[in-house]
Amino acid sequence: MQRSSRAPSRPAASGEDRQALSTLLGTGTILTWASAFPAISFGLEHFTPGELSFARFLVASACFLVLIGLRVLKLPPLRLWPPVALLGAIGIAAYQLLLGYGMETVAAGAASMLIALSPAVTAVLAAKRLGETISSRLLVSLLVALAGAVTVTLGAGQEIRFEPRALLILGAVLATSVYFVWQKPLLKDMESLGFTALSIIAGTVVLLPFGLTLPGKLLSAGPDQLLALVWLGVAPSFIGYILWNRALSLAPASRTALLLYVQPVISTFIAWIWLGQVPTTFALIGGTVLLTGVIIGQSSPRAAR
Repeated sequence: MQRSSRAPSRPAASGEDRQALSTLLGTGTILTWASAFPAISFGLEHFTPGELSFARFLVASACFLVLIGLRVLKLPPLRLWPPVALLGAIGIAAYQLLLGYGMETVAAGAASMLIALSPAVTAVLAAKRLGETISSRLLVSLLVALAGAVTVTLGAGQEIRFEPRALLILGAVLATSVYFVWQKPLLKDMESLGFTALSIIAGTVVLLPFGLTLPGKLLSAGPDQLLALVWLGVAPSFIGYILWNRALSLAPASRTALLLYVQPVISTFIAWIWLGQVPTTFALIGGTVLLTGVIIGQSSPRAAR
């Protein structure tokens, strides 16, 4: 009797395995995104928000074009380009512009508290758009993590003062949440890497009018500022979005978005190590509460208990 030459099929990954991989990839994303804040603050000393946004995603787009040229990644079918490009315009271009121009006048503490709403907004949109269930455990984890994020902000001694441009920050929250949720159905018909490449390239094209003055600014920029641009383009914009969109493809958007709450904790730790800014006891308590909320939402019900 002849043996079949076909290799045995691998068992499909379980839901817990997919969730664990999503959490791992999402954590890697948060590490890169948290490191972006000092680079953005440094870059805004020389560049406008539009110039900085265009420059960082131009670098990221160049990285993706290299992968496309080497045939490492394949772009989605042409019929799917319009919705992907639209999401790139919303989740990349609009988010960056709204956040950048909003933070020109909105205090950092107020901006942090508003951005902390994005996991909750993502969960609500995921329930409406994707039919994801907001369980009582997920709701508790969102509330606990949000309370921790607010405590971290207050513990850092940041000013809490809301201005009219705070509406721009809220617009940025909505834009990034739409990007997270509306990509989920598209990822059923394409690889997350192809979606990430096309959406970022499309977002960069939309940002082009805001970068027309960039060449002159680059000539007058110092080496440290140029290095900050390269870092923003390669780490948070290229690597970070690859990891994040892959994480979203593996798990519910509402649970994945919970990881965004870890970002202020990592940012505080980076400021402690690099800048010597020792966190207050209030901030450490808030970080503990925040991480507790994230763990509740990311773990299985039995592990959470």
